Amino acid sequence: MSSNVYEIVVYEVTDRESAIIARRKAMEATKSFPGFRAFRPLDGLDSETLMGDLIEWEDFESAKAAGEKVKSDPAFADIFAQISELKLYAHFTSGEHMSSGKG
Repeated sequence: MSSNVYEIVVYEVTDRESAIIARRKAMEATKSFPGFRAFRPLDGLDSETLMGDLIEWEDFESAKAAGEKVKSDPAFADIFAQISELKLYAHFTSGEHMSSGKG
């Protein structure tokens, strides 16, 4: 049985407000992709132009297939136009989990 895959994408944008709107459109399209589990948008605190996405997939194959599909899917054109620099695009499985034990 394969473990869930977490895709982390970190990028700089030219205009944060426009990028947030464009990301919503991309998030909606992502929901229909095979193997999609969850999407968590991340907004940088250290920089107004830093953004990220944490996407959970059923397996690595689904994540890779989605990565190819977004290149030609019109729903992603607006967010790609807002990205000025791709900082990180990588896939992970969950390692050892630690929590504070608080609520």
